[in-house]
Amino acid sequence: MTKCKACEDSEYKFRAWYSSGTKELMLYEDYPGQVFKWLSEGQPLEIMQYTGLKDKRGVEIYKADLYREGDNLYKVVRMDEHAMYGLKVIKTNYVLIRGLTFPIWHYIGNAPLQTRGEIVGNIYENSALLNN
Repeated sequence: MTKCKACEDSEYKFRAWYSSGTKELMLYEDYPGQVFKWLSEGQPLEIMQYTGLKDKRGVEIYKADLYREGDNLYKVVRMDEHAMYGLKVIKTNYVLIRGLTFPIWHYIGNAPLQTRGEIVGNIYENSALLNN
């Protein structure tokens, strides 16, 4: 069996948010199935996976984070049909169409695995940003 060279250095991290909105947890899958066992015990958690990228300030980017570049606000989403992460346009003052999703690699700057914009929160802690 051939090992995936692109995945060798991948970091598998997860973050969880209690659905009740009480707090955020950092989860690392040190033992196979640990995260999924926790879910099967009925705890109301929203799981967010690390994308492997950081924003311009070095903040790790997770699924469901809110990302700002210029006047545009995006939500980090999983594009399952393409097996990659994307940025879904939430707010814009430009010609971009709200709801359109772009592959996240379009936003990588000059530094390796670092984007040009910044994380400004996530959809659970900062839902007010979605409504403004």
